[in-house]
Amino acid sequence: MLYGINNKLSELLGHRPAVELWLTKTSADTSINFTDLDELLLARKYATQKQLRLIDDLVVEKLRTNSDPRNARPGMHRGYASYMARAWIRGLAECEELPDRIRAAAKACLDNYKPHTN
Repeated sequence: MLYGINNKLSELLGHRPAVELWLTKTSADTSINFTDLDELLLARKYATQKQLRLIDDLVVEKLRTNSDPRNARPGMHRGYASYMARAWIRGLAECEELPDRIRAAAKACLDNYKPHTN
């Protein structure tokens, strides 16, 4: 099941409402690295076909709109957050378990990404 525990997805035996929780939480997150790769893969694993389309659309849209280093996680040093965001995006681009559409959006994001320098 899949459960949302402390705003993180946790796999227990197999449940769809947690995917809705993930979609809601991720939609509201405006940072570059808006989810963990493991959470994304779990959400995709348990999603219905409709949810899968929503997940993929959401991830691609967020990669297109949130790729500015100023959107790094709040409270984190900007230079470090920028580095971590780039590493996170590279992880998406290289993950063969993700559909081509997400990997292509991540690669485009990397190509256009300008690290925070201040």
